[in-house]
Amino acid sequence: MNPININRKTLSELIWNQIEGRGRGLGELFRKLDKLRDEADYNTGSLDERDVQDLQDVVFHFRPTAVAEVGTFIGRSTMAIAHSMDEGGTIYTCDVSNDIKLPEVTGGTIVQYPKKSSTDMFEDLLKQKVKADLFYIDGRLSPKDIRLILELMHNKTVFVLDDFEGVEKGVGNAMLLMQYLTGYALIYPRWNGKTAILIPATLLQFTAQ
Repeated sequence: MNPININRKTLSELIWNQIEGRGRGLGELFRKLDKLRDEADYNTGSLDERDVQDLQDVVFHFRPTAVAEVGTFIGRSTMAIAHSMDEGGTIYTCDVSNDIKLPEVTGGTIVQYPKKSSTDMFEDLLKQKVKADLFYIDGRLSPKDIRLILELMHNKTVFVLDDFEGVEKGVGNAMLLMQYLTGYALIYPRWNGKTAILIPATLLQFTAQ
């Protein structure tokens, strides 16, 4: 019997069609956060409005209560996640280069790790016995990070990767993670987007309707 093959491109289109539609962006806050660049010791890129909406779609769909974010910077991704979380949820976010205090937000609680590496934050979360429902990665992971991630995750943890294009860090992070994760599907970004997702098979189901 011949199998029915579903390639990554086809699966990716199905997944995005399933989860899209809730992301509305950050409105005026999107531009206000840009003023925080003046406080940055290291000024780098940040999410555009499309990236923000894609990230919000993911968070709205999966409803994580504990999120670990690598790469705070001016907080666009942090705010996108926090605004999309239910009250009572927490986003832990680190930035190895900067110490920028983010404004208050409705939704999830933000716990910042300024001037801390991803390894520093993951080690602290492990001490707190945090189990992350979702990782948002906008920084380069190290092999040591992977070992910590494997202890912080559970069998339904989702990974969201920024800058998944060409030879950017998102592609490298995906390849590194997939060496250690079993039963995960790599979901490519939407057309003209840069946000990829690693979804465990435990969250992929056939339904009657």
